[in-house]
Amino acid sequence: MKDEIALAVQQGKTIRIKSYAMVPQTNQQIRQILEETLSYYGKSNLVSALFAAIKELSINAVKANIKRIIFEKNGLDIDNHEDYNRGLSLLKKKIESSTIETHARDCKDHGYAVWIDFIYGQEHFMVEVKNNALISETENARVREKLFHSMRFEDLIEFYNHFADEEEGAGLGMTLVTIALRKEGINPRCFSIFSQDGLTTARLEIPIGEKYISRRDQFNIQQISVESSDGLQ
Repeated sequence: MKDEIALAVQQGKTIRIKSYAMVPQTNQQIRQILEETLSYYGKSNLVSALFAAIKELSINAVKANIKRIIFEKNGLDIDNHEDYNRGLSLLKKKIESSTIETHARDCKDHGYAVWIDFIYGQEHFMVEVKNNALISETENARVREKLFHSMRFEDLIEFYNHFADEEEGAGLGMTLVTIALRKEGINPRCFSIFSQDGLTTARLEIPIGEKYISRRDQFNIQQISVESSDGLQ
């Protein structure tokens, strides 16, 4: 594994894990890759925080896939408030009554999966957790709201006490990631979530070089540059 990671860094390659549910083997693979990777970069102090963040994002991705299966089976509209609440109730029962192996089999049978990509570079290390259930407008609004408010809090318990969603824990996993990054001295802007090419992606960027600029900040700089150029015309 050490040699594989060293080669991935040198050649800017990606190591990928594909899973249908967060079975113990998947967790072990994530932990091993993180330990070897962060040791290589001299960032071993980040292992626990990043493992917790990636595990949480991966569980959320699996739940999103299971949610889509439930909505499809029951003919529910995910952007209809009443249908959405009914679907969440069914999801809760499904999660509580089924084993991880059952979830994995259901997702595989319906063509839903989770991909965890470890992307290597000289100035940064990125982890992308992807699933092929696109985030809906309703879900996106809930997540964005909680991410916005998460910047006010120092720990997840304080956040949860203020913004616990009685219908579901939408956004709480993302908030955990934001708070974990801040505690490790990493700009929360190094975390983003977006939908593209039929996939929902949660991206973590870990700066290695001191001059690294997050993808979000790079985009903002480009936008400012374009606007400045337009103003000169």
